[in-house]
Amino acid sequence: MATRMGAHAKRPRTVDAAGGMAQRRYPLHTPKRIARFTARVDKNGPAAEARPDLGPCWLWTGSIDADGYGCYLRDHSAHRFAWEIANGPVPDGLVIDHLCRVRHCVNPAHMEPVTNAENILRGECPPAVNARKTHCPRGHEFTTENTYVYPDGRRECRECRRAYIREYMRARRARGRR
Repeated sequence: MATRMGAHAKRPRTVDAAGGMAQRRYPLHTPKRIARFTARVDKNGPAAEARPDLGPCWLWTGSIDADGYGCYLRDHSAHRFAWEIANGPVPDGLVIDHLCRVRHCVNPAHMEPVTNAENILRGECPPAVNARKTHCPRGHEFTTENTYVYPDGRRECRECRRAYIREYMRARRARGRR
């Protein structure tokens, strides 16, 4: 194992051979750290608009990063720390998904460990929105017979593609080209 300096850290972080973070040399969830953490949590937050059935969000009042997630202990996210206090470590290969869609919520009841792919598809990014579409812009249903899937994952309606090619060829013949 080697060490390297963090972006603005004063002490080196331990890095494993693959370049990822190695196991900590000191305990993460000490009573003092848990007390400091809970002092920065507002448990009287509003219910999430996306899922009011979950109850109130526990809003992180500490540092928040550029993406809206709570930050705790330099290299640990607040929601992950809250999950680990309540449920133990996050299983390998999984990430924590906010069911409430509030990024600075630290209520463990609003979180679920899922794969990164599942977390992305549950969100509102363009790949997630497109994956949920059931019809093309002209109203044709995306079925296995009517859908071409490109190697990069894009989908195209075969009916619309045929109509585009017919129109393209008709215009080309009208200009005198074959």
